[in-house]
Amino acid sequence: MKKKLFLHIGFHKTGTSALQEYLDNHREELERQDIFYPRSHDDAFPGNVDLSWAFNNNPPRWGNVDEINREKILDFYKKQLLSTGCKNIIISSEDFVLLDSQIISIEKIKEYLREYEVKLVVYMREPVEFMLSLYSHAIRARQINCSFKTYIAENYNFAAAFYPARLQPWIKVFGKESLIVRKYEKKSFINNSLLEDFFDAIGIKIRIKDKMNKSNVGVHPWLIQAYIDIASSDIDEKVKVKKLKQLLRVGVNLPKENAAKFLLDEQDLAIINNVYKTSKNKLRQDFGIEF
Repeated sequence: MKKKLFLHIGFHKTGTSALQEYLDNHREELERQDIFYPRSHDDAFPGNVDLSWAFNNNPPRWGNVDEINREKILDFYKKQLLSTGCKNIIISSEDFVLLDSQIISIEKIKEYLREYEVKLVVYMREPVEFMLSLYSHAIRARQINCSFKTYIAENYNFAAAFYPARLQPWIKVFGKESLIVRKYEKKSFINNSLLEDFFDAIGIKIRIKDKMNKSNVGVHPWLIQAYIDIASSDIDEKVKVKKLKQLLRVGVNLPKENAAKFLLDEQDLAIINNVYKTSKNKLRQDFGIEF
């Protein structure tokens, strides 16, 4: 009987970093419960992002994945998979979903994992919330210093949240029956916990000792303009970084805000929702996901 392998492929902005950090920090405890979570090459990442890059025709330059390292990474993971005695294996990287335009790469993944019973695990976020999360994190990383409307007009690719279309190459290669699709929404999670919901999705009961820590939290909507102003100022860099960190800490304790309504007027929000209307209908029809 083949071992079960759960390939968590994304999407981005669905708690992947926090989940991966939990799996990475509780690796030994998980193995005692017959669940194996492989290490990244050189223990460089809590997730298995380097494995996803090894299959990517255009991996990020900073990922240091050339042809030599690509083979080293693939061999490193293969040895781990072959050596574990656990019946269940989890591989997690949200960058797998970036291969949606590289169907040959997806076929190579299937061949690489041919000895396992593979299930693809996918979480997806409401499209407007997805856009807002990307924007908030781009502000935090100081990659942009513009309003949300300007970001949408100049930086955002609407196709990023056309989830049914992006899943089609994976369905073509692995089959729709191999997909486990869940909505990234706290009130939809088992016991309001993404961790519990993830293990429920893959059909494994585990003893959970600790809660997941929040990871990669973006800038609170109320503080975005202040963050932009400080990041764009001429003050000393060390002082600037200190003040930006202070803003992030303040944001954690502020009330939760509906960022869409705070940053967009009703007309803009209606236009964006209309862009995703067909995609949302497809999600409901194919996967029972209702946004």
